[in-house]
Amino acid sequence: MEIYKGEGLRGRTYYVFNRNKKPEIAITEAARESRNARWNMTIIPVWVNGNELYTEPTKGTVKMMAVVRRGKG
Repeated sequence: MEIYKGEGLRGRTYYVFNRNKKPEIAITEAARESRNARWNMTIIPVWVNGNELYTEPTKGTVKMMAVVRRGKG
């Protein structure tokens, strides 16, 4: 699991996992790390290139899945 923090004081936190990880396990791990309930987390697709994280497909990136807190954004 890699953690990416958005800009600003209240930036969104992305818990990024490889795509072959089971979604249920990824949500459980991210919820434990962020100290939130599992039902409060959701999975979104992201694209990663080194230390850069994108929420839309970008050339030269690898598609992964990220677990984020619901309703924040």
